Amino acid sequence: MGFFSDLFGGGGRREIERLLNPLLGSKLQEFAVVDADDVYMKHYFLFRDRDGKPEEFVVIYRRFDPELHYLRTHYRKAGESFFVTISEQVWSFSIGYLIEQGKRLAGSTRPQKNHLATQVSAGELKHPDWKPPGKAPEGPKAPENPQPPSTRNQS
Repeated sequence: MGFFSDLFGGGGRREIERLLNPLLGSKLQEFAVVDADDVYMKHYFLFRDRDGKPEEFVVIYRRFDPELHYLRTHYRKAGESFFVTISEQVWSFSIGYLIEQGKRLAGSTRPQKNHLATQVSAGELKHPDWKPPGKAPEGPKAPENPQPPSTRNQS
């Protein structure tokens, strides 16, 4: 067949795309345009994965009149009470998909001002248990006032 079919065990193009972007295998349950802020606009997505578990995304845009510029994407998986900012390097296919879906759906969606996504910060969000990496362990401390070596002659 072809290189990709051989590489992915005979899977078709759709299967390869699903491997690169897991959201293609999920079902969109809710989409909202959240327009309650003069600086930011948000697109909220609620998906159900193949197991029926919810996955939520909030795509944040910054307003630069008259345009919107992508800023970042937050994610909340099933069973968690908090959103985290996802890496654009790791999630690039999924983020691109969300941006395109948001553009397509936003034209026919009435903006909301009281949606739950209004409570989601537009800033960088980290896991609540995240701690910054610690400093490298230090070796033994040198004395603050080192004594010069003895210069006495021993005869």
